Amino acid sequence: MRISAIFVFVAVLILANSAFAASQKRGGWLYEKYCISCHGQDGSGTPYGKELFFPVKDLRPNYLLTSDEIGFMIRYGLFERELLGKGETLTDRDIDDLTAYIRTFRYIPNIKAGRRLYLRLCSICHGRDGTGDKNFVTPNLKESMISDIEMTRIIRRGRHDTAMINKRRRIYNTEIADMVNYILSIREKQS
Repeated sequence: MRISAIFVFVAVLILANSAFAASQKRGGWLYEKYCISCHGQDGSGTPYGKELFFPVKDLRPNYLLTSDEIGFMIRYGLFERELLGKGETLTDRDIDDLTAYIRTFRYIPNIKAGRRLYLRLCSICHGRDGTGDKNFVTPNLKESMISDIEMTRIIRRGRHDTAMINKRRRIYNTEIADMVNYILSIREKQS
């Protein structure tokens, strides 16, 4: 009885893994068809994509977005960007497969660069060491428990009813990843 349960479990894992691999492969084909000319082979952007009026976003730090957020951008496009929504061209399955393929891109954050950005953009309110400022009533980032995805959203969009402004137009996805990883690194030292 126990052996058959293990066999079924292993068979389900193998089937799920092969279905996921097929989804990524199909997503790669869709990526080549619709995205590669601007975003490039590895998602970092082509010279053409970087020269657009609004340069393409680097897709490598995609781990800072949910799959739903990636799918939403594919489906509806981005405001004031060359990325036009593909919702009428692509099916739900296409968008899921394309998202699975984009998830294969990797970016290795540069924590030193993240620290420099943090000191330039964030330290005036959050303090050089991340402990916050009582005059500005800013949170202590060393004690913050928000996720990297939520931190990314706050950096991109700002914080409603606070002095924290939207930084979407000022910094790139890779810079956000660098800064988020720097903040996480100072948080880990306090644990």
